[in-house]
Amino acid sequence: MSLIRTVLGDIAPAVLGPADCHEHLFQVSPLLPGDELDEEALSGEEAAMLHEAGIAAMVDATPIGLGRDPAAVARISARTGLPATDTPEPPRPAAGPGRAGRRCGPGS
Repeated sequence: MSLIRTVLGDIAPAVLGPADCHEHLFQVSPLLPGDELDEEALSGEEAAMLHEAGIAAMVDATPIGLGRDPAAVARISARTGLPATDTPEPPRPAAGPGRAGRRCGPGS
């Protein structure tokens, strides 16, 4: 059985409806001074507007290190009724001899 994992639990694909596949409820970047998304109440208002406009679900694509807040996304989802999925954190390499400070991925 296929399921879609949201921040509040699994839902059936049949109930998904129109989805915003790339949204940022939180984001703080030195490359975007003055354009911070770091207030839960305001982010909740944005999510509510999406839902009122007919969006039935969203993917919060905020990356690690730029203000990602999965717990706040879950609270916003619960308040607004807008199902949200959260991008998963990548696996971290195990620490060990010779691994400290090394990057993981192509060319490392």
